[in-house]
Amino acid sequence: MTAALFTEWYDEVFIPEVKKHQKSVGKEGSKVLLIVDNAPTHPTAELLERENGQFKTTFLPPNVTSLLQPMDQSVIETMKRHYRRQLLRKLLIEGAEDEELVLANHSKINLKDCCYMVAEAWSLVTAVTLRRAWNKLKGLPSEKNKKKENEKQEYGEDDDDKDALSLEEIRK
Repeated sequence: MTAALFTEWYDEVFIPEVKKHQKSVGKEGSKVLLIVDNAPTHPTAELLERENGQFKTTFLPPNVTSLLQPMDQSVIETMKRHYRRQLLRKLLIEGAEDEELVLANHSKINLKDCCYMVAEAWSLVTAVTLRRAWNKLKGLPSEKNKKKENEKQEYGEDDDDKDALSLEEIRK
């Protein structure tokens, strides 16, 4: 992401789409606030102010993204863990114990394979994991969280929280 690319998206996609939506709901001319994470590549809020202040941008403070964005709270980490398991499994399927075969197999993995593995990894992220991430953001009372934990255990959907991968798990 560059400042120029962000500005182009802001002017050519975001503003026209917001105006289209405002028109469809009868709220044309309403003020719009875009809340953006604090990435160094984003242009300043002053540079993004448009249409006499109708469109404004504000930036989140540094290091709060994971507190406010549920996908950063565990969902992406879980998906990466599933991907890593698939990648290791693919490397070890043909190579087994022979280091040279594992390295040779590594060079055969292409972008298409990686895309399929990412899609498969995403499909393995459970609804419980997604719900838990959103519940943390919403600050649900502990009784509801306990109920969700019981659901997770009842349906055996706690595999998403495993950090370590054993060789046996990879080969499954």
